[in-house]
Amino acid sequence: MKKIRFGILGYAGIAVRALIPALMKTKNAAFYALASGKAESRDEARAKHPSLVVYERYEDLLNDPAVDAVYIPLPNSLHKEWAIKAMRAKKHVLCEKPMALTTEDALEMAEESRKNSVVLMEAFMYRFHNKTKLLQKLLSDGLIGDIRHVSSGFSFVFDRPGDYRNQKEMGGGAFWDVGCYAVNMAGLIFQEEPVTISAVKNEKNGIDVSLTALLQYPSGATCTVTGGFDSQSMQVTQINGALGSLLLRDSFLGPATPILHLKDNKVTEIKAEECDCYAAQVEAFSDAVLTGGQPPFSLEETIRNIDLIVRILDAARQTNLPCRTEIEVSGQM
Repeated sequence: MKKIRFGILGYAGIAVRALIPALMKTKNAAFYALASGKAESRDEARAKHPSLVVYERYEDLLNDPAVDAVYIPLPNSLHKEWAIKAMRAKKHVLCEKPMALTTEDALEMAEESRKNSVVLMEAFMYRFHNKTKLLQKLLSDGLIGDIRHVSSGFSFVFDRPGDYRNQKEMGGGAFWDVGCYAVNMAGLIFQEEPVTISAVKNEKNGIDVSLTALLQYPSGATCTVTGGFDSQSMQVTQINGALGSLLLRDSFLGPATPILHLKDNKVTEIKAEECDCYAAQVEAFSDAVLTGGQPPFSLEETIRNIDLIVRILDAARQTNLPCRTEIEVSGQM
């Protein structure tokens, strides 16, 4: 079987921990090349992968005719620039989330994909987990009836002042980093745009450290989405329907924790098989490249979700108020 030869721009943690091991497992993809401006990263990669082609400059990797596809795990603000450069070099692109920071940039990237006849896909790996696929089947089968309310959130304690995720100019902030997962889950469930949006946030050093939005959809169903850097790890999704509810723990990362089905005060566990969702993502992307098909996570949905994140952040800016440190009490006790 032909294998898609991947080049990776930057030796980022997500690449080292997840994407490179996934490439080593897949039947239709191979870890062929790496570009990094850091000598220590190049040395480490060579030591771990002796046959790897290693470059110091990203441009040199893009000019390598043997590279079929590029994985981009760079800081958010660099995704558009390097994805477009890669596509103009006729490379297929798997780009870490968020693919872009504005709707206009996402549309421009999609147009470059079309013009250059290459596959472009945003890397939301949880979409390829067996648990997520099971959830989609349960919803399509009508297990809980018409959806009335969804609550989805992702948060963890994050305190690295020098990290790009704490830098506004680099596309930092909790909502772009983890809140985007909750928005993506809402997109998976509703598959349409909300008609009303409201949001509140807590801000520190110019970035949101927590943000919660309330969305209402054409059916009248509501949804809350949350992303935060200021509370202990949480990634939970609850879907309430007319006939029951579903609860997903470890919604985005982690093991295939059973989905809980709640109905008439009874709880039933529905189990999915374990899988490496990063490997499943790479295989699905590579299949699209090899067959000339469309990627399983469409650009149309990516653009819709990015546009929604932009609108949520805008709503939060309009309603954000300084926190009150004292409570005023009128009258006597």
